[in-house]
Amino acid sequence: MATLPPTSHRRAFVVAGLIVQLVAVAIPTAYIAYRTEHTQAVISKATLLLVGRHVVHSHNGVLIVVAAAVLFAVGSVLLARPFVRSWLTLGVAVPVAGVVGLLVLGIGALVLALLVYAVFDTLDLSDVRTSKGKRRRWQS
Repeated sequence: MATLPPTSHRRAFVVAGLIVQLVAVAIPTAYIAYRTEHTQAVISKATLLLVGRHVVHSHNGVLIVVAAAVLFAVGSVLLARPFVRSWLTLGVAVPVAGVVGLLVLGIGALVLALLVYAVFDTLDLSDVRTSKGKRRRWQS
């Protein structure tokens, strides 16, 4: 099996890989922010669900998500290049691991957001006691 030659500029590969991955994550985020901005609604759970549904069901949304996943895989390859010696590992295992890692992080962020929403939804933050023991009602 052919091995890759060592790289002389590790830092350049790592920085380039991180920048490409950051751009890959920013593209769908910007698209979703753009879609929510044009609905002119308060960003809520329902708004995000509607925009997410629109992204999945529109051709442009699917293309943006797929392009971001491919770009993230390219960033993973750039990031791993100084540390990998095998072409097979660099061409197959690293991109697959990058995309699977992105999916796992996305699912984790979704679960965390739902947990935070559930906790803050059950708390009644409108009825708060002040430091003097008096009750204060917040105006919504």
